[in-house]
Amino acid sequence: MPPNPLHLIWVAVIFSEILTMLISSGLSLILLGEIFAELLIIGAVSALAVSLSVSWVLIVLMQKIKLINVQQTLLLEEIEKRAEVEKSLLESETKYREIIDLMPLSFFEADTGGSITFMNQFFLSLHVG
Repeated sequence: MPPNPLHLIWVAVIFSEILTMLISSGLSLILLGEIFAELLIIGAVSALAVSLSVSWVLIVLMQKIKLINVQQTLLLEEIEKRAEVEKSLLESETKYREIIDLMPLSFFEADTGGSITFMNQFFLSLHVG
């Protein structure tokens, strides 16, 4: 089971605090010859503020990504349903055309301008041929 991303964020915050303490201590020793508590406090507070700000942004982004993943799943399901409906509609239309084309009655379709858009074989044999 993969680790919870929120746990990883808080581990990163703790790691950031420890690293800041080490860096602040090292700089204080190198530059001033001793460790000053004030520098450690300033470093810890600033590191915490930055870590919490970044953590908040990451949490918001993770929530948005989760929402996008849910929406993507729903969209893919809708696309699959539409593809099935289109296939069924095409099969139904093909069947309808075959039945109309083979029936022994005259049949034609025309658009709103009066142009014939479809005629069955019986219509053709009576009126054209």
